[in-house]
Amino acid sequence: MVNNPLWDKAGLIQFERKMADHWESGKVKGPIHLSGGNEDELIEIFKYIKKTDWVFSTWRSHYHASLNGVPSESLEEEILAGRSIFLLAGGLAIGFLTGTTGFARIEEFFVVLFPGVLTLFLLELGIVAGRRLSDLKKSGFGLVAFALLFPMVSGFLGVVVGQLTGLSVGGAATLGVLSASASYIAAPAAVRLALPEASPGIYLTASLGITFPLNLTLGIPIMLQISNYLESVGL
Repeated sequence: MVNNPLWDKAGLIQFERKMADHWESGKVKGPIHLSGGNEDELIEIFKYIKKTDWVFSTWRSHYHASLNGVPSESLEEEILAGRSIFLLAGGLAIGFLTGTTGFARIEEFFVVLFPGVLTLFLLELGIVAGRRLSDLKKSGFGLVAFALLFPMVSGFLGVVVGQLTGLSVGGAATLGVLSASASYIAAPAAVRLALPEASPGIYLTASLGITFPLNLTLGIPIMLQISNYLESVGL
C-alpha cells in the first residue's frame, strides 16, 4: 500500500529554515541538527511506512517525525523546549557519578553497537551523495583542484608549525598530515547542519573521494619529506 505523503519538499525545507531562524535568534538553547538534501528520498520512503510502524531515527529526526505524522506545532515546541539537551546533560552527569563500574553494565549497548550505527550513518551519506553526483558537473575542475591543492598547502603549514614548536620530525609530519586531512565523518555531518542546502555530492566527493586517497597515497610521504628537509636546514 502506497500512502500519500503528509509533507512536500517545499514544506520540509521551510520548516527547517524556520528552525534555523529560531537557533540564530537564540530561541533554541542548545545544538540543533538540521536536515537537508534528502527530502525527495525520504518522501518516497515514507510512502511505504504505516502509521503503526516504529521509526528509528538519528539526531537529525525533524524530517522523519514530520513525515510520520508528528504535528509541526508539537515538533517545534519540543525543539524550543530543548528537552533532548537536558537528557544529554543528565546522561553526562549520571556517567560521571557512576564511573567505570556503572558504564560496564551498559557498555555493550553504547560501545558494541556503535560501529553498526556508524556504518548505517555513512551508508545514508553515501546514498544521498550518490543521488547528487550530477552536481559535480557544476563544480568542474575547480572542485578537484581545491581538493588536491589545499590539503598540500595546509599540510605544509602544519609541518612548519610543528617544527617551530619543537616537535620531532615524525611529530611535525604527523601534524602536517592532520592539517592536510578532512574530517571524513564529523565534517559532513556539520556541513549538513550548518548548510542544509549544500550538495552532499560535492563535499562528500571532495573529502572522501579525492582528499582521503590523496593523503593516504601521497600526503603522508610528502609531509615526511618536508619535515625531514626543514629539520635539515635547521628550522
